[in-house]
Amino acid sequence: MGIRSVFDGGELRREFEKRGIDGKFVGIIWKHVIGNNAKGEREEWNWEKQVPSLPSSAYAVLRSNFGGTNPLSSSLHSVFHSSDNLTSKLLIKLKVLINSFKHFFKQLQLILNRFKFLFCRMEHSWRL
Repeated sequence: MGIRSVFDGGELRREFEKRGIDGKFVGIIWKHVIGNNAKGEREEWNWEKQVPSLPSSAYAVLRSNFGGTNPLSSSLHSVFHSSDNLTSKLLIKLKVLINSFKHFFKQLQLILNRFKFLFCRMEHSWRL
């Protein structure tokens, strides 16, 4: 099972319900994750320190399924403001997506290498 977003309320509630944890903690978690990220804290995320007063079983769920030591899978890369200052464009770096593409291209490379190997063997057998 991969790491999921802490902001997927349905998924987080389901995981909490499986372990008998009250779903009321979801809003509290979001408040702390957003608030602590806004402060610009870049140290390794410590769930117990950053989101106090949760049941200990909740911390285990958060660490294993929802971001580990980095609950935010995305970060703001840059901001572009329009000339009239009415709109802004945000360029957001998606960490989870980048890791997914890395995995995809690695798998694609393995497949292409297998085809190359098979093609070379077939080409060699045609020459005989």
